[in-house]
Amino acid sequence: MPANTGNIARTATGTNTKLHLIEPLGFDLDDKHVKRAGLDYWDTVDLEFIQIYLPLWKPYKHLMNYFDF
Repeated sequence: MPANTGNIARTATGTNTKLHLIEPLGFDLDDKHVKRAGLDYWDTVDLEFIQIYLPLWKPYKHLMNYFDF
């Protein structure tokens, strides 16, 4: 997961898009794998942290019985 996040952060920076990270993360953003994958892009990443994921599902509430939430 840390390396994937670093790679996605690099892509977000390159495409000038915001990176949304849903907390709690299963790792620390200071992890060496995140830093290695993101190289020197972390200072330029437009990050937004979302505390919980359930509000994102509100428009799909009718589908909730299909998922284990």
